[in-house]
Amino acid sequence: MIQLTRLRVFLDSDRIEYGLASSAAIGALSLVDPTRLSPGGRFLLRSAAAVTGATFLIPLNKIPVLAFSPEAKAGFTAGMAGLTFGVAELGEAVDGRIQDWLRRHGIRRPRAVMAAAGAAMTFLVFLADRRTLPGAMEEHEDQEPRLVGLDPAVRDLVEGILGHTEDYGAPVLRDQLAIAKEEAWDGPEYFSSAIDFAVDQKVPRVVPHNFTFPVRARFAGPSGAPLEAVLDVEEGLLRSLIVAVAPDAEESEGPGGADPLEGLDSWPARGDVTYVIETADAGTPR
Repeated sequence: MIQLTRLRVFLDSDRIEYGLASSAAIGALSLVDPTRLSPGGRFLLRSAAAVTGATFLIPLNKIPVLAFSPEAKAGFTAGMAGLTFGVAELGEAVDGRIQDWLRRHGIRRPRAVMAAAGAAMTFLVFLADRRTLPGAMEEHEDQEPRLVGLDPAVRDLVEGILGHTEDYGAPVLRDQLAIAKEEAWDGPEYFSSAIDFAVDQKVPRVVPHNFTFPVRARFAGPSGAPLEAVLDVEEGLLRSLIVAVAPDAEESEGPGGADPLEGLDSWPARGDVTYVIETADAGTPR
């Protein structure tokens, strides 16, 4: 089964997969001749066009109000569907004239030509609109992050941390986690041992507003160094998840003095961590 995390790349409008998928969708729709369809077939074609428009032509993951509000997203989708059905007759009339013009000029398979042209135009628009990817986080100062769904591995890890205790506002933070997004920046793709969360500002907050959650997820990194995932809270909201060297570890480096984070390319599974809760001295596994 294809993982949902891999499917997400097709809905990220800065990824080449998005450009290819949207171009293929437009091309596939253009292959269908609406004049040969029954009323039911036309309805299905228009519905497919509405879904394609809502999914590919508008980058929903970049609009915060849609990212956090199911009602707004539903309203937007309904609006896209209404617009598509509203202009369907006109669009199909223009489509038919283009097809007839191609036939009069000797094109034996006008639908294939129209599909290829539609796919090519969609991909060219994608390339023209694609932003230049910066090479370092310092270049993000004048940019806004994109809001993307949390990696299931991140969500599972944080659920384990917050589920280890009912204190320190854990129930409230679990509710925040249920709607949290990740702030993603344009740039070369690689695993980062730190991510920032985005949570709707209107949700209930925890007190104190700024602290490091006292439960940590400890595990051994690929280099053998003792690492732990630490959850930070800012202004009463989930803010970040960071992997760092365990502060009370006897050895803070991997074998031979290797970088403690060397080889770390994914978040640990819940079954591979030991939860440690802070005490007056250090941390106590339990």
